[in-house]
Amino acid sequence: NNNNNNTIKKYNKQSSVQRDFSRATKWDIVYLTSSPLVFGSDPYKPLDQLDISGERDAFFNTLKASKQKLRVIHKTATTSNIIAAVTGGCRCIHYSGHGYPSYLAFEDAKRIGETHLVHYDLIRKVCEDEDQRIEFVFASACHSEHVGEAFIEAGIQHVVAVNTKFEVTDEAASVFTKHFYNTLLNGRTIEKSFKIAKHAVAAMSSSARLDYDKFLLLPRNGDHKVHIFGKLENGNLMDDTLITPTNNLPPAVPSFVGRAIDMRHIIHQLMDSGVRLLVLTGNSGIGKSATALMVARYFCDRRMFRGGIFFIDVKKLNNECDSLSAMLLKVFEECDVIKEHRKKYNNKHNHHHHRHHNSHHSHHSSNNSKKHRSTTSHHSNNNNNNN
Repeated sequence: NNNNNNTIKKYNKQSSVQRDFSRATKWDIVYLTSSPLVFGSDPYKPLDQLDISGERDAFFNTLKASKQKLRVIHKTATTSNIIAAVTGGCRCIHYSGHGYPSYLAFEDAKRIGETHLVHYDLIRKVCEDEDQRIEFVFASACHSEHVGEAFIEAGIQHVVAVNTKFEVTDEAASVFTKHFYNTLLNGRTIEKSFKIAKHAVAAMSSSARLDYDKFLLLPRNGDHKVHIFGKLENGNLMDDTLITPTNNLPPAVPSFVGRAIDMRHIIHQLMDSGVRLLVLTGNSGIGKSATALMVARYFCDRRMFRGGIFFIDVKKLNNECDSLSAMLLKVFEECDVIKEHRKKYNNKHNHHHHRHHNSHHSHHSSNNSKKHRSTTSHHSNNNNNNN
């Protein structure tokens, strides 16, 4: 009871802070996802993998279906990205990932694939700013109630979270999320959207329906009869997410389990050890190709290797190509990589030629000292372009 009283006092204290939500924000929704491969330090503990691509597509399709002019962005959940969301300005933060009592499991920005446990007190400090304009947070993670309370303490007035005592199935979370945003973006209040989403989970035919009562709307005694997206213009979704790297990757391997630690070791070799070529060895059928593919997809989901990520089926191309280089070249041609590269090269070459032509005229109209400075500046600009 004492703990509950303390929580209510904190809510009441924060609710007295007046925030100007009418000011312009950069995004309507910042969508943060986290699915690290492992927990702890070597020896690692593997973590269940979330379907980041599938969840993102389902979430964004719900937003698109509303026909509302929303500006959104999808980022990997790291401490730097949540700070950028708060300081850049957003109306809503949606987090989808793993959660533990008092913690959210963010991804480590430097050690790709590892977990960065973020305590709810740190989240409170990040968001505790009278200038932030966040109206609503959706923490779609198990045990996220304490984290939700931290958002409330930071002055955010509406938070959806999951009871700290329970875990929630991916199926229930997906259904709840879809119906909640579909209702909210059709002009209903947060309170009404929350109730309809709970009813949708309770109506499921599978055992996931038992999760309907695990979702919480915080603060429990708050006024949630608020229309957050009631004044949006009709239009298309504006997605500021970085473009997925060019790739020809096959679909994700179904029922791919038990390789999270292997994937982390592969990523460590490629990203942290300076290795340029990594060979996986093992008996036929053990899962070498599947593991390599899933590592490539893990990179792709996080918008890494912006130049592209490519899969070469040696067995398929062996009859057509006499070397690995020829196979790679064929894949590049199929993905239009060479055409795009030539286009960029020609644009850069034409720009370089135009600048050189202008510089040539300036040489004739200036003294030697000025020619020297002009030439030095010309090379310096070239170096900047190359970088």
